[in-house]
Amino acid sequence: DCSVMEIHGTSEDAPLNVDLELLDSCVCIAKMPLGDVPAVFHELLRLLFFTADECERFLHASLLNGVLSLIAAADELAPLSSQLHIDAEEWRVVRVSEGKAMGSQSMGVVERITARLAAANVPVLYVSTFSLDYVLIPVHALDRAMMSLGRTAADIGGVSACTPSACSPAHADVLPHASVVERMRDSAPVWHTHTLCVFDRSPTQTVRVAIGSRHCHTGALLRLLFLPRADDPEHALRAFTQTPEEISITCGT
Repeated sequence: DCSVMEIHGTSEDAPLNVDLELLDSCVCIAKMPLGDVPAVFHELLRLLFFTADECERFLHASLLNGVLSLIAAADELAPLSSQLHIDAEEWRVVRVSEGKAMGSQSMGVVERITARLAAANVPVLYVSTFSLDYVLIPVHALDRAMMSLGRTAADIGGVSACTPSACSPAHADVLPHASVVERMRDSAPVWHTHTLCVFDRSPTQTVRVAIGSRHCHTGALLRLLFLPRADDPEHALRAFTQTPEEISITCGT
């Protein structure tokens, strides 16, 4: 069960005060109905549990409302393409950290980053893990996004390691850096009324699994994500995120 409510908020021009690091890989977003999972179950297990522990890998899988959503490199999603709907947009992954604060304990980081990106007309996806946050930025908008954050791609990890593929949409709406800064400085606070669905009857928690011990927990993770027993509690949300630092699991308590 969930409660639907409207959240009113403002975006402020507060100091960024975060460390940003650009990962090497590009990722794509895909989804499939849970009912289609058996057709590609072997390939899905290989993707989640039986791949090399690449140091720069970013992989996210979530199960919600009967849909499996995946964020991974295009070549990793290819073996599941017979059942997946894969969006053509390609995204770069930026690691966000704030000193010693863990991702779940940082305050105001999402607003400070997304307010600037929204002012620059940059769409984003935001993923929080046990230890850190990650912001996903479309490849075509990376330079514009970095300018709006007061960075360049070289500042946070070098020149873009991938370029838009032939299937990625073309974009030419890049705003000059001065325009972005002027808009953020002179614009009044923006009020929004986004409808959010809050699972208030399904408390969740996030736990951490060390990368090196992933295979020790494969059975438990497989049971949690895809093969629950009859007496297992129901979970409103199940999510698996592998990053260079760890594996984060979000699920019901």
